[in-house]
Amino acid sequence: MSHLWYVLISVLLNVIGQLCIKKGALVRGPLDLHMNKIFATVYHAFSNPFIILGLFLYGISAFFWIIALSRVDLSYAYPVLSLGYILIMLLSYWLFQEHLSTLRVLGTLTVVVGLCLIFKS
Repeated sequence: MSHLWYVLISVLLNVIGQLCIKKGALVRGPLDLHMNKIFATVYHAFSNPFIILGLFLYGISAFFWIIALSRVDLSYAYPVLSLGYILIMLLSYWLFQEHLSTLRVLGTLTVVVGLCLIFKS
């Protein structure tokens, strides 16, 4: 069980990183991918403090993921990543007022049931 903490830390940092990137994207607004504006787009994306923080946390998450994989089975650890789906759904609803449809909630509950089965194994 103690090795599971590395997976959970990785998931949590990943979620916080994704929320920061989303916040940065909202602050920045829609990015333009036209070839004549690509350098300006890259500059604006990577000069946003929320996006920089999000990418940094995502990188730290990857570091903890590597530590986790050196200690637990991939077939056990990888499904635990789906905790991130649940956290992202709930936090996106709370922080960004994103809409939660019935199907989205039911799908997430299905993930929760699957996680419970994995934790029992």
